[in-house]
Amino acid sequence: MEKNHPDETFRDVRPAFQHKILESAKRHGEAVDPATGEIVPGIGFTEGNPHISYRAERGSTEIIAERWHEIAGPSLLDGAE
Repeated sequence: MEKNHPDETFRDVRPAFQHKILESAKRHGEAVDPATGEIVPGIGFTEGNPHISYRAERGSTEIIAERWHEIAGPSLLDGAE
């Protein structure tokens, strides 16, 4: 199935193993496979000041602006008092 329909299948990682890998990233700054000692690509960990960020999808900026306008009125977006 995976060979013939790769877009229709996915692999899953057991939560306990995922936790182990993420804890390794916290300890070492990067994820390390406990069985091989190899660095697991694509997983890293850095410490710093927590902050929220997001990546907007196309069209979402307009939707967010409309919602802010509904909630706060035009003064928030227009700079008026």
